[in-house]
Amino acid sequence: MKKLGVFIFIYAFVFSTLNLQNFASWFISRELGQLFLYLNLGLLLFASTIFIKGRRFFSKTVHSWVLFYVAYYIFGIIACIKFDYFDYLLQSAAPLTYFMTFAIFLRHPKNRGYLLKTMLISFLIYCIFLIGLYHLGYDVDILGKPKWGVERAEGLYGDANNSALLAIICFTLWFKFYHPRNGIKRIAVLSLIVYSLFLTFSTTGYLVFALVFVGLNYKLFLKKKMIIALPLVPLLLLGLVNLTSLAKPLQLKKVQMAKVENIENLFSFNLEQVDSSGRTELLTNLLQKVFESPFLGNGIGFGNELRGHNTIIGIWADAGIVPLVFFLLVLFTYLKNTLKLQEAQRHYMLALLLTLFIYMISLQTVINQPYLVCLFVWMAFKIDYHVPEHKYIPYHKNERTIAPQSAEQPRNE
Repeated sequence: MKKLGVFIFIYAFVFSTLNLQNFASWFISRELGQLFLYLNLGLLLFASTIFIKGRRFFSKTVHSWVLFYVAYYIFGIIACIKFDYFDYLLQSAAPLTYFMTFAIFLRHPKNRGYLLKTMLISFLIYCIFLIGLYHLGYDVDILGKPKWGVERAEGLYGDANNSALLAIICFTLWFKFYHPRNGIKRIAVLSLIVYSLFLTFSTTGYLVFALVFVGLNYKLFLKKKMIIALPLVPLLLLGLVNLTSLAKPLQLKKVQMAKVENIENLFSFNLEQVDSSGRTELLTNLLQKVFESPFLGNGIGFGNELRGHNTIIGIWADAGIVPLVFFLLVLFTYLKNTLKLQEAQRHYMLALLLTLFIYMISLQTVINQPYLVCLFVWMAFKIDYHVPEHKYIPYHKNERTIAPQSAEQPRNE
């Protein structure tokens, strides 16, 4: 039964990551897509009963999510009733179900290893699709080839920024956990991921990736290697502030060139010229609605409907100030516990948190996408119980501490 349970969880994660539900809705029927979604949720609930017995602990960071969800749904449902707004209430069951079931599944250390491998493979497959669809000229948004051609790689989500987010997470995980004996293989995989990110022409994505890359390569900035790294910094900055000139020979399309100019303006601190793609106006509109009902909110999913491109303000718009405070406590808990990790684990986990935190002020869907919810839960367990997946962890109070580390422990784990 456990093998069946593991298979169901892996299947559900891949189904979410590759956006298969929406493809079923687009190419067959919307009803079939919804049927697949609810069937998957039912399977997850069934599979979670297989793993609910045994280990008797939850991560403290996961506990903070529980408190947030309780507050969010109490205040959100009251707001739904008050404003007669139930459009997104049923849809919100998907990320909540993924959270509850994966929180049970990932209590078992071995299952965290299964999910890690699944994330590595499914994220890489997504990046391959991201490149393939771009070069085929296929746009998922219109389910066909636009006459003007594809200007930005949007991947299976039909959205360049969401695809850039996944590509950065993919790069971070492969950078940390993939260390083959043949270093060329590692360089090839990481280069493929970076290329997929490049094709999104996402200003936010490029900025976040630059920060993540520096964080992951922190050893280059230690005292001994600083002499080598320092001369490269001014050369890199010089290239970034002259990016438009460097990109002209590439004969980029109009939209692509506009994104390049955006990046140049950002790194040269010419912030007045940075194009927010209408996000400022959308956020202003969302804040107006927030201030109309700041304590109670406007109902679950209200922020998504207005497309405010801000996860944090979206929570405030949905369910008011109390769930917002609990959510900020969740973020603080992640950051506080991550800073307690040993150096080898702290930097890649900070890179993931930095990516997710920045995208929360750029996208409204960071905690609504099931695959990201699973990532958050996996990170919570890795942060609070950072031990090898095959170690024995006692779950009775009278048992002794963790057994000695096995000699088979993978590097960097």
